[in-house]
Amino acid sequence: MALKLITAGTQAVSTSDAKAHLRVTDTAEDALITALVQAAQAHVEAVLGAPLTSETWEQSFDGFCGPLVLLKQPVASVVSVKYDVDAVETTLDPADYRVDLPGRRVWTDSTWPTTDDLASVRVRFTCGFAALPAPLKAAVLLIVGDLYANREAKQAADLTSNPTIDRLLWPYRIML
Repeated sequence: MALKLITAGTQAVSTSDAKAHLRVTDTAEDALITALVQAAQAHVEAVLGAPLTSETWEQSFDGFCGPLVLLKQPVASVVSVKYDVDAVETTLDPADYRVDLPGRRVWTDSTWPTTDDLASVRVRFTCGFAALPAPLKAAVLLIVGDLYANREAKQAADLTSNPTIDRLLWPYRIML
């Protein structure tokens, strides 16, 4: 099973929201703050195993075998299910499969088509949050604040992880 990003998401928390959180009123550090927001978002997405904004992905499978389990969440929609037989690509009719939204399984009540090669089934889908939940926005902003306050690789005092960030992210973690 391989995942391929088709359309990347956008910045989940605006630079102006981050500046308000940091109490920064000038524009001198806008580029830095934008980079910190992007780094914080990447960290949150890695911890959750889910994009914060809408993205389009394509996941390939080595044939049809039971339900197809999509690895990115939360799934908003399945765009298409395509498969190859004798090197000919066919798009499966949406009436021939079901999706448990906002879940992650694609399945059929009838028989899946027979395919003939590795990575011969491709599911294109959109995932991510339609509206960023407040706890996830708060987690991004807390990380931005930590990064902004602690810009150097080495500090005079030991730095510790903020447990509030873990508490904010916990309900949204994807367990496969």
